[in-house]
Amino acid sequence: MTPTLIKKMIISFAIIIVCTMTIIGTVTYDKAKTIVFNQLSEQNSRTVWAVNEYFLHAFMEDMEYVVQKWSADPRLLSYRNTPGQPRMVHDYPPNFGPIYDAWKGYVEGNPDIGWMYFGIQEDGSAFFAPLDPTIPETYDARQRPWYVGASENPGELFWTNPYQDAGASGEMLVTVSKVVKDQDYTVGVVALDVKLSKFSDMMMELSIDRGGYLMIIGDNGDIYAHPSPSMLMKNISGKDWIQAILTMDSGTLTFDEEGQEYIGSFMTVQKTGWKLIYVNPIEMKEVVGQVKSWIALAVLLVILGLLALSSAVTFIILKPLRQMMKAIQDVIAGNYEARMIVKTNDELGRLGETFNKMLTNTGALMKERSSHIEELTLKNDEIMASYRNTAKALGNAIEANDHYVRGHCDRVSYFAMKLADKLCLPQNDLENLEFASMLHDIGKIGISERILNKTSQLTPEEFEIIKNHPRIGYDILSGIPFLEECRIILLQHHEWVNGAGYPDGLMGAQIHYSAKILGIADAFDAMTSSRPYRIDPMPIKEALAELDAAKGTQFDESLTNIFIKMIQEEGIG
Repeated sequence: MTPTLIKKMIISFAIIIVCTMTIIGTVTYDKAKTIVFNQLSEQNSRTVWAVNEYFLHAFMEDMEYVVQKWSADPRLLSYRNTPGQPRMVHDYPPNFGPIYDAWKGYVEGNPDIGWMYFGIQEDGSAFFAPLDPTIPETYDARQRPWYVGASENPGELFWTNPYQDAGASGEMLVTVSKVVKDQDYTVGVVALDVKLSKFSDMMMELSIDRGGYLMIIGDNGDIYAHPSPSMLMKNISGKDWIQAILTMDSGTLTFDEEGQEYIGSFMTVQKTGWKLIYVNPIEMKEVVGQVKSWIALAVLLVILGLLALSSAVTFIILKPLRQMMKAIQDVIAGNYEARMIVKTNDELGRLGETFNKMLTNTGALMKERSSHIEELTLKNDEIMASYRNTAKALGNAIEANDHYVRGHCDRVSYFAMKLADKLCLPQNDLENLEFASMLHDIGKIGISERILNKTSQLTPEEFEIIKNHPRIGYDILSGIPFLEECRIILLQHHEWVNGAGYPDGLMGAQIHYSAKILGIADAFDAMTSSRPYRIDPMPIKEALAELDAAKGTQFDESLTNIFIKMIQEEGIG
């Protein structure tokens, strides 16, 4: 072997090694960055959820509880202005004294609260606790955002966006309020002011580590809470990442500001529509430094080995190099169990050990990630099973006092899901239909047993009451996010495709697809089961004929044909 050939081999090997290590470094860096991002994303999402659930939501519920309690107080419900009574802003009626004392004591004992007060519908008066002599005499409670918002949402608790106090304090406030209504008469609105600074204090206390911080923004991009007081009420809607957040309910995204990469996780505060955001810097310096160190060490060892062992280059270098190349190719192909076979203790042997350690670390990180995914999947399955059992228990509770309909919800669910399987509905649609089937008669809790169990024909008035049970069920399940789609399905399951159904007279494509399925299953089981008005069940053949006769008017024609064929061919029922 001539010196020229050795030089060529050394140069060639050096180029190959440098290029290969660069590829490995790039792959390792990308993998490491992905793992860091996933870990930060999961951590940030958990933090946002925990802050909302255990701090923000809990605090707002405490405030709502106070307003809810007072909105039902008999003294407020029965309040009326006395004849000739002047408008009051800086005073309150004598008979209001005990309530004023209670409110004033609560406000003084809670530094986060500004005022409690009662706006009167009759003349716009407002009784403040404590009294605020700086409020203008012309103050009309009926024109204030807390009063208008509560009036437009009767029966609900209403949260305002931040606004400035009408008095001289200049305090920025957020108000929770509710209409006080004595039967059909609107007495006024009771309200409680929360200082906007409370939310910033909360965010400052909970901004945890590594330069991360929490903040709250409104739907217009105004900052409502931030660890830095100077940022309050600044509008940041011009930032691209804020615009992206305002268009979504929740999620995680990355963005750059002044050369620093950040990760932001966010969710929507259901009570107000605000966005709770947790921002963290992504520190990749350590990962980059480690990858660069591996590459630098590998290149150095190869160069030293080539210079020291040039006379035996073929034996010493080519064989280990082939092993390394194979391991690299296996890793690139996705085999993270690949390792170099190390038999020597020289520079290339140490390089192989270092390389194997790097692969071991990468494999461990990938396994850990897979383990987390499996745990989350298992937990999700457990939660869905719990939801299913709860829904089934509710369905059974509906039927507990009526032996004629016992098992009705189970059977309707069985028929509906069999038809849904035939239609190959997506998993999410199947779950929503299953819950709706089990709970479709929950609204009958609000119907008199005398009407439900009546053996003779219902009067028009009684039938009107029966027709309201989908709406009652829809209202009962309000406020349960995962049942939102289910509520719509059970609300519409008595609608007819020709518009003659109830409760809203929807027709055709206006009716939810799954509600059409539920309507067919419900009708079929009703006909083939004992009922107070018909002790003997209708024969299946006759029931199918009834369904066939009603397709295109009461039931969707295509779905009815598939259901009838399914019952006939599979002997279901």
